[in-house]
Amino acid sequence: MKLQLFKQRIDLLSKNNAILVVAVGALSVVVVALAWDLAVAKRETILVPPMLSKEADIGYYRADADYYKSWALYVAEMVGNLTPGNYKFVADSLGRLFDAASYEKVKNLVLSSGQETKDSGLNFVFDANKVIWQRVNHTAFVQGLLYQVNGQGNPVSKQKYTFQMTVRIEEGRPVLANLQAYVGDPHTIAWEMKYLAAKQQKKDSKS
Repeated sequence: MKLQLFKQRIDLLSKNNAILVVAVGALSVVVVALAWDLAVAKRETILVPPMLSKEADIGYYRADADYYKSWALYVAEMVGNLTPGNYKFVADSLGRLFDAASYEKVKNLVLSSGQETKDSGLNFVFDANKVIWQRVNHTAFVQGLLYQVNGQGNPVSKQKYTFQMTVRIEEGRPVLANLQAYVGDPHTIAWEMKYLAAKQQKKDSKS
């Protein structure tokens, strides 16, 4: 009987078993780690605005400027293009985008504008030509021309108009607030500084 050969094979088998035990232990750690990640992982639902025509960087609580601007443009196009037949639908649809604190004001704005189109027989048509993203306070400005158009499709009035709103990302979803609509240029920080300076200069000239 070749005892030496038998002993060598036993030693080799023991070494292989030891390697297998280590491998199984390592795999167990990996499986547990993956199971933990799945257990605590948050589901993300990333919404993409219809106005976005190129790839954007979107995170769980942030996005790039193009993503914010696209949502602002989408809202401005909805609110700025009202007819007697669509304004109630627009008001309801915006409830999915605006936070609870802002939505009531937005809804009232759309419903009152829609009622105006119904009473006058004129539709609102907004032609956007510029979108500004102000990162410091998460504010977007959509500038363009707002027309009132009669039933024959002819414009009866035209004015420079701006839609202003804040846009943030919360859990991968856009949340909008503070919608403002006004005649004239966007009230950016640069505009406000210029306006306040002119106001102060006017005040000083009177004193």
